[in-house]
Amino acid sequence: MKQIKFPIAQFHHKYDTMDFMNYKVLMGDKKFVGEWLADIIDSDGYLYKLKSVKAKGRTRVLDSIKLVGNIVEYEPVLCEPEKPIDLAEFKNKAIDFLKRKNSYYNALDDYKNLINQINSKNDFEAIMKIFVA
Repeated sequence: MKQIKFPIAQFHHKYDTMDFMNYKVLMGDKKFVGEWLADIIDSDGYLYKLKSVKAKGRTRVLDSIKLVGNIVEYEPVLCEPEKPIDLAEFKNKAIDFLKRKNSYYNALDDYKNLINQINSKNDFEAIMKIFVA
């Protein structure tokens, strides 16, 4: 599997969320290890269809303090091999989410402004940096 390049966008199917992460590795709370039906798009423009995540290694103590929880590095289990995704497809996926859940990112900006910002960007990482520092 290709190394996931951060920042990433995650579209979680079970929770119907769109999240952006800018970590060095894929990680999260140990309680979420197991089924993890999500699409991850990395900043190189690759789509990873996750079936589940496994814990990789021990608890990350500093990250557990910062993020509050029992944080472990995740090892993704894919449904299929990663593949490139078109920038327009990624933009459409993000914009469709914002239109469906237009108050999800209100603390960041009005959803119409976010859509305009997405449309003005010409690469994956630039779009993701709208949502993460």
